Amino acid sequence: MTLLTFKEYEAFTESIGEAALTMRLTAIEEKKWTMQYAAAGTLRLQKGFEGGGSIAEGATMTDGWVFYHQTLPVQTNGQNATSNDIFAAPPGTEFCLACHRLHEWLTIFIPTPLLFSTEVDLEFAASAKPLLLKPPPPCTEKFTGLAHRFLTIVES
Repeated sequence: MTLLTFKEYEAFTESIGEAALTMRLTAIEEKKWTMQYAAAGTLRLQKGFEGGGSIAEGATMTDGWVFYHQTLPVQTNGQNATSNDIFAAPPGTEFCLACHRLHEWLTIFIPTPLLFSTEVDLEFAASAKPLLLKPPPPCTEKFTGLAHRFLTIVES
């Protein structure tokens, strides 16, 4: 696992993986940005903290899906997302994320073959668009809890 702390926003943005993106800082509440990164086989997890508001635009990598969760309300591709929502971005799709305050976020990267194994499933995956998922809060809590537990175990 890697844990990095930044005092410069540009260095923080360069540390973010799983997407080709451009980020803009819109507000600073705290001059601190952190990035935790861990991998388990081909699964990859990132946990970021941003000391202010930002806008991130880009596209996901072409070899897997990215699931994004943020602790505070965020706009994902123009839709309002709460802390209970998960943004699912298929391979090679564009996205825009905007948050007005300091916040923490998680991304989990899962290679497409781990999610979709049959030919029919792979055809579906190839035509999928980014989607804001609205699972029941206990599902989101389990999802984020597993991610945080994984980072804690890797750290120790």
